[in-house]
Amino acid sequence: MRIFCDHRSGVSCVAMSCDGRRVVSRSVDRNVRVWDMETRAQVREASDGYRCGVISVAISEDGRRVVSGSLDKSVRVLDVETGAQAGASLVGHTHFVASVAISGDRRRVPSGSWDKSVRV
Repeated sequence: MRIFCDHRSGVSCVAMSCDGRRVVSRSVDRNVRVWDMETRAQVREASDGYRCGVISVAISEDGRRVVSGSLDKSVRVLDVETGAQAGASLVGHTHFVASVAISGDRRRVPSGSWDKSVRV
């Protein structure tokens, strides 16, 4: 078992890359952290720009993008290498975003919301 303890507040969501090499976590401290499972090192820490709760994260197959879904009804994509938001926020849900994913080619970002819809 590996334990990563560097968040300053409670962890609200976590996901693992398909290859099992990277783990992403998001905390109430508003930071996203990406961890390397092999070295146990933190690869990146960045703010995802949200001012409210994030309740879902996903990491791309190659570990280069992190997707997050929020109580503010939006979805954001973060570039792991730069720590910057990749493109504009994805909006359209009328209730909070409860689940997110990212396609293998990083071109599609499905999201599920309590508004009873899935958007891709």
